[in-house]
Amino acid sequence: MKKNRVKLGLKYVLLVVLAVIMLYPTFFMVVNSVESPTQVREKSAATRGLTEAPGDGFGLLPTTPTLSQYYGTLFKEPTYLMMFLNSLALAIPILVGQLLVAAMAAYAFAKTKLWGKNALFFIYILVMIMPFQVTLVANYITLDWMKLLDSRWAVIAPGVFGAFGVFVLRQFMSQVPDTYVEAARVDGAGHWRIFWKVVLPQVKGGLVAAGILIFIDNWNLVEQPLIFIKDTFLHPMSLLMTDVIQNHMDVAFACGVLFMIPTVLLYLRWQKHLNSGIQLSGIK
Repeated sequence: MKKNRVKLGLKYVLLVVLAVIMLYPTFFMVVNSVESPTQVREKSAATRGLTEAPGDGFGLLPTTPTLSQYYGTLFKEPTYLMMFLNSLALAIPILVGQLLVAAMAAYAFAKTKLWGKNALFFIYILVMIMPFQVTLVANYITLDWMKLLDSRWAVIAPGVFGAFGVFVLRQFMSQVPDTYVEAARVDGAGHWRIFWKVVLPQVKGGLVAAGILIFIDNWNLVEQPLIFIKDTFLHPMSLLMTDVIQNHMDVAFACGVLFMIPTVLLYLRWQKHLNSGIQLSGIK
């Protein structure tokens, strides 16, 4: 009994240590986001040894708590807020469009007798695991032919037809008993009615899980907007973060916190569905 308690205690200690290590960057960012811009610049210079600033650099607690960083981010410099809204303007349409397209495609793969669907689904998986750089040239040529370059649609259109949502939702729809589908067919229901009335209501958890993962994936876009959108006024906030950290340290922490808020709120609200979705889909 004592050995088991010791092992259990060591496991808890290890988990606490790992949790502290993983949460420290977030804690560090939030704490320093309420520091005054002047203090942030001085601490940054002291940390990098660029100047003899007072103190030894960043600490665990702010020396002069203030919300001036957030004021500078949201009101004083509208570029940051504009790029935050640009991120929403890209992530939300992709989320809605991909969920709709992926749900219909997943139904076809899971609940129809489509010839060659397994081979086609295998191709979907190959597309999903391919690096973005593999299809970059083909995407660029196609978007140029469609006259979509240098607009939000250059990112939204390919994102709507992403393969990730199909992969996740197919796993959920495969768990729906075929007897429900057959019973609906006996009652005279077609595929469209079965899809909306029978299958979708039973995979609400899958839709939520897929939606969160799709949103997070597209909230952090970097390569697509950088290559397909030349107009910097249309760039999302994900492209801004590197420049802010290098050149505008006085608002970097506030930008980081604001950029993190949507994904954190989604996770806290739908955590249960996300965990079950990851377990069922087999995502690592």
